[in-house]
Amino acid sequence: MAVVLGLVGVIGSVLPVLPGIPVSWCGLLLLYLWGPNKATNPVTTKTLIVWLVVTAVVSVITYFIPAYFTKVTGGGKIARRGAMVGTIVGIFFGPLGIFLGSFIGAFLAEIIFNGKEFRASLKSAAGSIIGFILNTVITLTASAWLLLVIIRHL
Repeated sequence: MAVVLGLVGVIGSVLPVLPGIPVSWCGLLLLYLWGPNKATNPVTTKTLIVWLVVTAVVSVITYFIPAYFTKVTGGGKIARRGAMVGTIVGIFFGPLGIFLGSFIGAFLAEIIFNGKEFRASLKSAAGSIIGFILNTVITLTASAWLLLVIIRHL
């Protein structure tokens, strides 16, 4: 079950509807509490706490990275909201839909609601994509490492 939670966490790192790394950490917690090799290869309390801190930090910064990159590239709150809506709509169209949905959502939000010109809207949308990609890389890396820790302790 711990591996299943670890895998769901990795998948959640790519699909925004799943919490990603917190689910992976729950797999580690499960292994800590009821792991099959508690005597020979235990998950230590230190390992559990270190990964809890990593999980908390990654979870918090993922809320700020897209907003930061959208802001740096000239986008406003409406662009961030548009990117989020676009991402949610994009889920129904697979991984490429998630990627393009974020971009299109931020772009259209800037044009329609902020009245920005094409070029400025495009720049804001690019910022949302940079943030989205960086978020995905960070959460995927952390979740994959956590899955490896879980597998190592089986």
